[in-house]
Amino acid sequence: MMKKDRLYLVIFLAIIIASGAVIYRFQSSRSLPSDHPSISDEQSQFTVTLIKQISQLKRQLEEDPDNYSLLVQLGNSYYDLNSPAESIRYYERALEMRPNSPEVIVDCGTMYRELGEVEKAIEMFTGAMELAPDLPQAFFNLGAVLLGEKNDPEAAAEIWQKFLDNNPGVRPELKNFFEEKIAQVSGLE
Repeated sequence: MMKKDRLYLVIFLAIIIASGAVIYRFQSSRSLPSDHPSISDEQSQFTVTLIKQISQLKRQLEEDPDNYSLLVQLGNSYYDLNSPAESIRYYERALEMRPNSPEVIVDCGTMYRELGEVEKAIEMFTGAMELAPDLPQAFFNLGAVLLGEKNDPEAAAEIWQKFLDNNPGVRPELKNFFEEKIAQVSGLE
């Protein structure tokens, strides 16, 4: 077995053991009735699936290290695994190849927010908005950062309103979503 394969095996086993500990902890919890299906079992299965997917993607990336799609998929998989630093690592590599990918920029910005790097997240969301003024995720996430981390409900409402103003033909359910968010934060000002 090659050294890299052993390393992947050790990491995989460590994650499985950690997942097992989490499952055991929640199964022994008295907060859920014993006949209630355990949410942590589903989460554990999802985690195992993600780890397998990551392992497969990394093998493919070794064969084709400049594959933009694989880099984004790895970033997305680590995003779903809630591993911001690893996710950013792959998103940044993808963005080196295609710097004008607004969806990837937004996802990367979200991971920077998870790490507490608020200014970097704001920079990324703003950049994505400039590239794609019709991308609701960029506007929503910037507003969420302004509201949550910057405690500025007025600025959040302005960003969300800007999305609606720039996109008058937006789907009704998306328009309603943004209007509800604006109404919610308007009461906080």
